Amino acid sequence: MGATGLALSDSISLNAYNIASWSTINNTRINLSLRYHWISTQISMLGQSQSLTRSTANFEGLQLAIPLQKKRWVIGASISPYALTNFNYSYDYQQAEISYKQNVFYEGNIARSQISLIWSPHRRMGFAASLNYFFGAIKDRYYLIFNNSQLSDQYYKIEYRFRGPGIGLSTELRPFDHFILGGFIDFKPRISYTQLYVSPISYEEKSSLTKTSFPIFAGIGASYRLGTSWLISSDIIYQDWSKGLKLNSPVNNLEEFSQVGVGLEHTRAAEKTRKFLNKFDSRIGFSYSKIGYIFNSISVQEYAMHIGFGFTFFREQARLDLAFIGGIRGNQEKTLAEEKFIKSMISISAGELWFQKQR
Repeated sequence: MGATGLALSDSISLNAYNIASWSTINNTRINLSLRYHWISTQISMLGQSQSLTRSTANFEGLQLAIPLQKKRWVIGASISPYALTNFNYSYDYQQAEISYKQNVFYEGNIARSQISLIWSPHRRMGFAASLNYFFGAIKDRYYLIFNNSQLSDQYYKIEYRFRGPGIGLSTELRPFDHFILGGFIDFKPRISYTQLYVSPISYEEKSSLTKTSFPIFAGIGASYRLGTSWLISSDIIYQDWSKGLKLNSPVNNLEEFSQVGVGLEHTRAAEKTRKFLNKFDSRIGFSYSKIGYIFNSISVQEYAMHIGFGFTFFREQARLDLAFIGGIRGNQEKTLAEEKFIKSMISISAGELWFQKQR
């Protein structure tokens, strides 16, 4: 639905964006999500133009929610990717009589785990407080392969490791029927940062006591149900990376990240029907992003179309969700690099009654 989700309540699937919406669940729920990502890149540097494609499969998230008191108190836990990096390229260089090929790989991810307590003082509102823990590493690897047998090939790697806690808050408000407001904020965490440098002739690990932080991450969204079959939603999220990630050396190619999305859902009919579109949930949306990265002194922007489908099973206590996203980021004429991408995601949601008396 256009990357929206901050104001979407669901009795089957757990909202991975706004934890406060879990206050509406009736029984224990669990979600598991996976993602496949295909990217085609066109890049122009040093007078060369190159095309490359790559694909990755990633764990997208796991959420567990356990009601302690029906529609009042819920405890939850989740883990999901916070930042993913997977990019590589190769260039041929000629300097005087020496020629060599440089192969560069940027890979890694940072994950966010959460333990949350959700409280609903009234049927029209929910609040959540989360203890976050960030962990992961991003690696830069460089291989220099010389065409001269008298020169040795070179290799070195820089690994950036991140660990640290933070806190987050979220809320969901239903001021009147069919309308929902949702929002969240993740405050700056305290991150321990370690830089590890490896080469054939040296090994250096910088102090693990170096402290850094990620910038505040916040978003707000709204949704409105039109009748019994249609739902429209919109979100905006923001994070200023130019004010975060203070490392040992300046990071000059980061800026504000922002994303705006709009989406539309058609909900399946509750009763049996012969109409095809009433047998499953269908979704469509559009998103626009400034991805927070500067390339060739120009901000990189992204445009994407989203479609999705939801299929219930097990007496409507479980659901299989599929999503497909296609888009483009960058502009080869302006930023010297352009990427076209397709993402496909699958999520399975299920649950049963735990810890509560059946009456």
